Amino acid sequence: MPTPESRRPRETSEQKISMYAWDCVGRAEAAGQLKEYVTGVKQLANHVSRNGLGQTLAFLASKAGKDRQTQMIHTGKEYGLLYRHIETWLTGDGLDVSFHPHVPVYPTTGDDRHTAQLIHSIMTHDSRLYRRATREVMRLAVWLKLLGDAAKTADTPRRNA
Repeated sequence: MPTPESRRPRETSEQKISMYAWDCVGRAEAAGQLKEYVTGVKQLANHVSRNGLGQTLAFLASKAGKDRQTQMIHTGKEYGLLYRHIETWLTGDGLDVSFHPHVPVYPTTGDDRHTAQLIHSIMTHDSRLYRRATREVMRLAVWLKLLGDAAKTADTPRRNA
């Protein structure tokens, strides 16, 4: 006998990425970084188009800086938060797969856990995965921009015309 779960239609890839982007925007808003985050998101697709994914991630990581205690990329800044959101989407690391069944572009191994895991993965995998990751980041950038603008607009007090 089919269960209610089995009768539920499968989510499309656009639904999955939009749900993830909405969660990312919510995290930026909860951290009090929504305005700065949306500014960074608006530049993301342009950076990737002009400079490539690897250079864009290196830029985000350098702007974020390192957390002194963990030596990981600092997520207290909007650039670090954006880097982590991209990394999480591409690696699947930290995603609740029961809620968000996502096939990662870059599978992670315990050996890859260092400051810039995704940058390391990009340097050690082939160009086919690099192109796929670039496409995924461009898709994510579209959703982050749309939903970030929507959240920012919802937070802005409206003037009477």
